[in-house]
Amino acid sequence: EPLGAPSEAGAAKSAPESLPAPAAPAEIPGGATWAEAPGLVARGLCMGIADVVPGVSGGTMALILGIYARLIAAIRSLGLDALKLGLGGKLGQARDRIHWRFLGSVVCGQAIGVVICTRGIKLPNLIKTHPEPVFALFFGLVLGSTVWLLRDLRRAVVAKGESLGRLVVPLAAGLGLGLLVVTAVPTQTPSSAWFLFLCGSVSICAMVLPGISGSFVLLLLRQYEHVLGAVGEVIHPTGEAGRIEPLIQTVLPFAAGCLVGLLTFVRLLGALLRRAEHATMAFMGGLLTGSLYALWPFAERTYETVRGKSKLMGQTPQLPDFAAGATWLALGLMLVGAVSVVALERIAPRKH
Repeated sequence: EPLGAPSEAGAAKSAPESLPAPAAPAEIPGGATWAEAPGLVARGLCMGIADVVPGVSGGTMALILGIYARLIAAIRSLGLDALKLGLGGKLGQARDRIHWRFLGSVVCGQAIGVVICTRGIKLPNLIKTHPEPVFALFFGLVLGSTVWLLRDLRRAVVAKGESLGRLVVPLAAGLGLGLLVVTAVPTQTPSSAWFLFLCGSVSICAMVLPGISGSFVLLLLRQYEHVLGAVGEVIHPTGEAGRIEPLIQTVLPFAAGCLVGLLTFVRLLGALLRRAEHATMAFMGGLLTGSLYALWPFAERTYETVRGKSKLMGQTPQLPDFAAGATWLALGLMLVGAVSVVALERIAPRKH
């Protein structure tokens, strides 16, 4: 099963039978009944909010809400078999093979969650107007995810009687790459279609895995504000460009990358996790640790106005000013973020 491993690897759970068995398409046409749809939409809503907030993985939320195994089965249903049936004119058989009702319900809920975060809470704008507290919260969320991932990975390795020393090299490699990415990636990355396609392909892999946040990947690639801002403009345009320009220039290339990543890279990642589960997760833990540098909330930031919009052009990390009240607010939000993730992860085992 190409993506069976991420649930155990990402969440570092040792017993695969602790997850609910995915329903076969033959048993439930469409992967779900219409009676389940409202509940699936509600779960998708929670996943959508988690996907937008860096540090909280949509995969983790699916695991907590008890639909992770079914989600993986639904993704696997979008395979070559269904495509061949569709191209061969056997549309009815192709439809029956795909878990369309399950995916449609969950995706609908996710879309609502994204709308809430982009147009209600307006996270992209908060990053510009209140960068220190927002980045502090993000830092705490990612830190909590990193600690939890590495802690449970250690427990899984010890439980299997394997040597922790085997994880040193992949952990160091991930740490080095994380530091390289946050220091080498420029403050402004291209907003061209090919780069947005790449961002979508990579971030969707992270969104599926428990413990790794796709939004965090967008932050590292400096496209978090741009992509979420474009989604917000498509939902409710406020500028002169309307909704067509951000849709064509940003949302569609990113969505196309997500689709390709979902159908190809995610399966590739699943195969890698099957063959080297612990080493892969150690690498990801190191990557998260090294990448925390980019989220350090206390920094001197410089902005420039580009095409009528304020753009972050550079930031220099610095030590916090403990005499300032804003510093203690940021530290408090950092603690809240870390504790929230740990609390969410502790719920997961009790749900299965």
